Amino acid sequence: MRKLKTNKRKFFVLRLNSLLSLSKATIAYYDSERKYHDNCAARRTIVLVDCFAVARIPDQKRFVLGIYTKEDLLATVCDDEKQLNEWLQAIRSILYRTPEYHCRPLRDFQ
Repeated sequence: MRKLKTNKRKFFVLRLNSLLSLSKATIAYYDSERKYHDNCAARRTIVLVDCFAVARIPDQKRFVLGIYTKEDLLATVCDDEKQLNEWLQAIRSILYRTPEYHCRPLRDFQ
């Protein structure tokens, strides 16, 4: 996937971090797959329970995935619709099963 802002390819990793609690799941990205395998620090890590939405961002030419937190939006461009749907399904399958996500008040997007 690529970051929307810079259009540079990044290596994304979805981690559970605990078999006992989905609340510790994170998504992180690295400059390259090699940096990930060399145990370099991630460029950014987002704890999934800090997200209030994970959705497709409408774009006529690209397949854009948006991960929304209180502070920011991480927008990434997937290679194709299949990859976009796989990431959406993987992230949502973790996020929607966490008790913290369901205990939040609903937010107004206006």
